Amino acid sequence: MHRGSAAPSVVPATLTVEVAGTAYRWVGTLVLEESAGDVPPVVRRAMDYIDHHISDPGLSLANVAEAIPVSKCYLARRFKEACGMTCNTYIETRRANRVGAQV
Repeated sequence: MHRGSAAPSVVPATLTVEVAGTAYRWVGTLVLEESAGDVPPVVRRAMDYIDHHISDPGLSLANVAEAIPVSKCYLARRFKEACGMTCNTYIETRRANRVGAQV
């Protein structure tokens, strides 16, 4: 093998998906455990709304902020402070958790 050439990947695609699903579940669990205590009420309302509307394909920070109702900027800032991730990343993580739980 020549220097600088990469070895072909031998990791099956299904294993890659399983590992990714496990990582998302772990991140989602960690966020929920860490945020369960001192979550500001606005963030808790956002999390509840997300959990109840997770199957909505257009669910985003804008939808959540409108439903609560608060400004998008305020919710984005408070969510990131409380959870350590953006609201949209949280939504993606929760969706991945649902997919992983169904597998």
